[in-house]
Amino acid sequence: MPRVTIYCMQPYWRDGDRKLAHGIVREFSSEKAAVSAGRRAAQREAGALVYKVVGDPDFEDWSQPTAVAAFGDVPEITFNGKIASAPAEPAPKLYAT
Repeated sequence: MPRVTIYCMQPYWRDGDRKLAHGIVREFSSEKAAVSAGRRAAQREAGALVYKVVGDPDFEDWSQPTAVAAFGDVPEITFNGKIASAPAEPAPKLYAT
């Protein structure tokens, strides 16, 4: 199977101790849909992180995640010891590239 890109949205909320807790990751086939879901989630929750992975699902061979956008309050995410980076568009709050 050819390599595919999967866009994921991870919502976050504040628990009883006001610490960030993560919700269930949702997968999308397009960046636009994932970013839209992230925006909506951040209106209801503390925040949301949108990221992508590229790989071959038949072999479960995936690249390291790359942050696409962050909305509201999200923890500092690291992948392989590096802070997640995101492009300058489309989110109002982004990680530096």
